Amino acid sequence: MTTSPHTTHRETTIDALRGLAVIGMIVAHAIFFLHDGTSGILQGLERLANITVLTIFLFVSGVSASKLLDTYAHTPLINRLRRTIAYAGIVYLAYIITAVVGIFTSTPLNHPQEIINRIYLTATFISPPNFMEYMPLFMFLPVFTFLFQRVLRRLRTSLVYTLIVSAGLYASGVLLYPLGFGYPLTTIKELFAGGQTLLRFPILFYTPVFLFGLWWEHRMQNQNDRSIQRIHIGFMTTVIILTIGSIILSQIFSIPMLSPDTRWPPSVAFLLSGISAATICAFFLAALPVNSSTKGIYRFMAYVGRDSLDLWATHLILLFAYHALVKTQFGDSIEVLLLTSLVIIASTFISSISLTNRISFSRFGPLAFAPREAKRFRKRYIALVAVLSLLLLISLAGHPAATPYGTKLPEAALSMYDQLENVGITLTSKRLWHIRTGPKATPVQLTVRIANTVTNKPLNINPNSITITVGNTSMSLRPKKVSGATLLYEIPASAVPAGRYSVSALASTGFTRIRSNTVDVILSEPVNVAWTFDWEGWDAPDNALLSIDSFAETFGDIPFTHFVNPRTFMSEDVPQNRRDSIRQYLLQRASLGDEIALHLHMHYDLVEAAGVTPRKTRHWGLRSAEGYDVPTSEYTTDEFKKIVTYAQSLMRQQGFPPVSGFRAGGWFLTSPQLTSLAGLGFSYDSSGRDKPETGAFAAIPWRLTAGAQPYYPESDNQNVPASAGGSILEIPNNGTTTYEGTATQLQNRARVVYAGGILTSPGILVFVSHPQFAPREFRKIPEVLSVLHEQSHVKDAGAVIFSSVNTIYTVWKSF
Repeated sequence: MTTSPHTTHRETTIDALRGLAVIGMIVAHAIFFLHDGTSGILQGLERLANITVLTIFLFVSGVSASKLLDTYAHTPLINRLRRTIAYAGIVYLAYIITAVVGIFTSTPLNHPQEIINRIYLTATFISPPNFMEYMPLFMFLPVFTFLFQRVLRRLRTSLVYTLIVSAGLYASGVLLYPLGFGYPLTTIKELFAGGQTLLRFPILFYTPVFLFGLWWEHRMQNQNDRSIQRIHIGFMTTVIILTIGSIILSQIFSIPMLSPDTRWPPSVAFLLSGISAATICAFFLAALPVNSSTKGIYRFMAYVGRDSLDLWATHLILLFAYHALVKTQFGDSIEVLLLTSLVIIASTFISSISLTNRISFSRFGPLAFAPREAKRFRKRYIALVAVLSLLLLISLAGHPAATPYGTKLPEAALSMYDQLENVGITLTSKRLWHIRTGPKATPVQLTVRIANTVTNKPLNINPNSITITVGNTSMSLRPKKVSGATLLYEIPASAVPAGRYSVSALASTGFTRIRSNTVDVILSEPVNVAWTFDWEGWDAPDNALLSIDSFAETFGDIPFTHFVNPRTFMSEDVPQNRRDSIRQYLLQRASLGDEIALHLHMHYDLVEAAGVTPRKTRHWGLRSAEGYDVPTSEYTTDEFKKIVTYAQSLMRQQGFPPVSGFRAGGWFLTSPQLTSLAGLGFSYDSSGRDKPETGAFAAIPWRLTAGAQPYYPESDNQNVPASAGGSILEIPNNGTTTYEGTATQLQNRARVVYAGGILTSPGILVFVSHPQFAPREFRKIPEVLSVLHEQSHVKDAGAVIFSSVNTIYTVWKSF
C-alpha cells in the first residue's frame, strides 16, 4: 500500500506533537526541582505545562491506537495479544526501574524495611510514586484497546458515539469518586475513579481524551490537505469555545466540575483545556513549513516523540540523582532555564546512544521504547555514570547561591515530591479528657493539618494514608471531614481502654512518611454526679427556686433530679396560688431537662387519702403533728403500695410525666417495700445509704458502705447485691445531704468515690438538698459543685459528668 504524502506528514506531525509534550513534561519537572519558587514567569510556565502535557499525551495515544487498529487489523489475535502484553510490560518495567531509583535516592539506606515497603506499594499501584502516578494509565490503555478493539473501531466512526461514551465514563468516575471501599477494592477504585488523595490520574476521567484521539485520527484518514485543515479548524474552534464557556460558567456559578483549576480528579474544563492545547499545537505544527531552517527542529521534536519512554525514564533518573546529591535550587530565571536545557540535552543524548536508532514500538502509544543492542546499553550506562559522577562533584564543591531543596511546594506542581524537609503535619486534639461510655461518651477528635513548616502556609495535600497511633495501637482511619489542608479524624472512645495515651499521626505520601507531633489524650469511665432535691410536702420559698435556677446556669446548665412529694398539691397547709407556682416551676424545670421522681413522707393527710390508717408511732422529731416524721417502715408492704399508687395518681393529676425513681422519707424503707416498687412501674430507688452512727436515722434499715455504687438488691436483704440480678436498681444516696453535713464533709464524701484521675469503671455520686430548708442548706451547694465542676469533663479536667439519677439508671443497666 502506498502512503500519501499528506498522510506521512500527518504522522510526523503527530510524532512532533508527542515530542512537544515530552519537552513540556521535562520542563515542568526540571523547574520543580531547580527553581526556588521566586520567579512568577517560571511558575506560570510550569503551571501551563502541568495543565497541558498529560492531556496531549493521551490525545496522541488515542491517535496512535487508531493507527494500531488499522495496521494490525488482520494480524492473528494471538500476535496482537503478545504485542499488547509486551508493550504494557515494557512500560511497567520502565516504571518500576525509575521508581526504584527514586526510592533509593529519597530513603535512608539504613531503613531497609521502608525501602521494601515502598517498592511493594509501587509495584502494586497502592501508592504510585510521585512523578509517575500517571503511568498506570499508559499500561491500561493498550490492554483496553486490545479488549475492546471491535467496540473502538465502531466508536471512532462517530463523534456522537464518542461523546456519549466519554460522558458515561466521566459520570461513572464522578459517582465512584466519593465512595469508600475496603482493601483491596480501594486501590482498584482509586486507579479508576480517584480518591481522597492529591495525586491520582483516574482512568475513567482521562480515557475520554484517549477516545477523542481515536476519533480524530479516523476522521483524518484519507482526507486531502484542504479537508484536513477545515476539519481541524472546526474541531479546534469548537473545543476552544467549550473550554472558554466552561471557565465562564465556573466563575459565575462556582461549579468545581467546570473550573480549570480542579484537577484531582480532573474537571471537564481541565480536560478541555488540554484538548484545546493539543489541537492548537497540532494545527501549528502541521502548518509549519518544512524548510532548511525548520527541518532540524521538526526532526528533533519528532525523534523526541518517538523515543519518549526512554526520555521519560532518563530525565527522572537524572533529577532524582540531582535531588539526592546536590539539593540546590535557583532563583534566577535564566539560570533555571539553562539548567533545564541541560537536562533536556543530557536526557536526549543518553537515550539516543546506540549504533542504530530503531523505534520499533513507536506505533503502540505516546510512550515509545526500542530494544537496543548490547552496545547501546553499555554506552548508556557509561553516560549515566558520567553524569551522576559530575553531579556528585558539584555537590562536593557546593554552590554559593544554593538554597536547600524543600523551600517550596508548588500548589500547581505536576507531581508532589515527597522528600520535602519543610513540609510537616501538625496533630491536635480537640480536648484532653474523653468519656468512654454512657450518653456523654465523647469520641477522640484529632485534627491533622498539613503546612509548610517555615511559612506555616497550609498545603492542599491529602496524603495517600494517615495512620493514627494511640499508645501501642495503630489505626488506619478515613477522615470524617476534609477541608483544604485540614483533616478531621474520630476514634470512638470505647475503642480504646481507659488510660492516658500519647497519640501521633503518620502520613504516607508516596515515597515519604511524615510523622506528626505527639499529643496526650485521656480516656476514662465517667463519674456521674446527680444533685437531687427532695420536695418535702409543703411550701418552699421563692428564693430557693431562684437559687436552683442559678446553680444550673452557673455550672453549665446541669440537670437536677426533683424527688417531689405530691402532698404539696393536696395539703390545706399550702395556699392554692403557691401550689400552682411550685407545680409550674417544676414543670418548667422538667422542660429544661430536669428529672421528676417521687418522694414520700408519711403525712397523715396523704396516708388517709390513700385509704390507709395512719400510724402515729416512732416519730423522729420533726413536724410530728402532720406525720412528716413517721418512718415508711411502719407500714406493711400492701399499705405502702396503696400509698404509693395514690401518690402516683396525684402526680398525674398535676400534669407530671410518669416517674421512674423513688426515694423514701428519712431513708426508711424495708426490703419487701423496696422489692414491691418494680411492680408499681419504678426502675430504680434512691433511698439507700450508709447507716449513721448516732441520731434519729441510726435506726434506718440500710447498712451500705460510704461511697456505695448502684446494685440490684436481694429481695429479702436490701443491703446485699443479688447473685442473679434483681427487679429494681438501687442507686444509693452516697453523697448524703446538705442538711446533716458541712460543705467540707460532703467534699470528703465525694473524694471517697472520685479523688480525680482516670476511672477504669464508672462511678456515681448522689447528693440531696431540700428547698424547704434552703436557708440552712443552699449556701453549701455551690461550694461542693465548684469543686466537682473543676474536675468535670466540661472543663476538660476530669471524669465528672453531671446527670440526672435516671441517666445513671440508663447507664448502669447497660452494664
